[in-house]
Amino acid sequence: MNRVVKTLLPVIVVHGGASVIPIQFIKEKEQGAKLAALEGYKILKKGGSCIDAVVKAVSCLEDNPMFNAGRGSVLNEAGGVEMHALVMRGDTCGVGGVLCIQHARNPVQVAKIILDESPHCLLTGEAGLKMARKHNLPEESLKYFITDHAKSMFENYDKYKKAVDGIINSKQNELTDEHDTVGAVALDYHGNLACATSSGGFTMQKVGRVSDSPIVGSGGYADNESGKKNKLTGQKPGRMVQRV
Repeated sequence: MNRVVKTLLPVIVVHGGASVIPIQFIKEKEQGAKLAALEGYKILKKGGSCIDAVVKAVSCLEDNPMFNAGRGSVLNEAGGVEMHALVMRGDTCGVGGVLCIQHARNPVQVAKIILDESPHCLLTGEAGLKMARKHNLPEESLKYFITDHAKSMFENYDKYKKAVDGIINSKQNELTDEHDTVGAVALDYHGNLACATSSGGFTMQKVGRVSDSPIVGSGGYADNESGKKNKLTGQKPGRMVQRV
């Protein structure tokens, strides 16, 4: 499975979200996405795995307050932060995801631990944080995650929501359109694919909302080969997703 295919060149593609980007943030977001891609590519160029590459790239985005993931996550209705992440490998279709986690500096790294070691595909909240602590992954206080931009988005959303009694208008959309799931997809020298995603959700979301980001086929999908049949029960279909 790990035989090097010399005819293949490693590739990584990184995206920093799909929302309306304020003009003053465009340059910083472009630079942040480029840096993340370069960090992931360094791993691929040395013969490293696509999984490590996408986790590294997305970790870079999570560390950058310009992106709605990790440190730059937006605030929920309680003024807190709940984050979501997914890692999927294409050779086995193995999946690891975490939902509504708090305090973990890099949710995507928690997702990778779940992929590697948990009998479950998805863990949420405290269960995910417990897994992170078991492996000594870095934690931060809530203050670390609350950026000036996130606070501004929260305050503006609340202001306009009260003004129009919950009716969405174009002005509010411009202020609150933060569907900024970040992600990366990579192909390594071995011909394997992997993807990773991470998101803070959207401003004023309900506490405990399940994001699409850590859901297979919604947040991301990676499969070296498609069309394979399987007869699996329980959570195994989540790890070996059948494409038809």
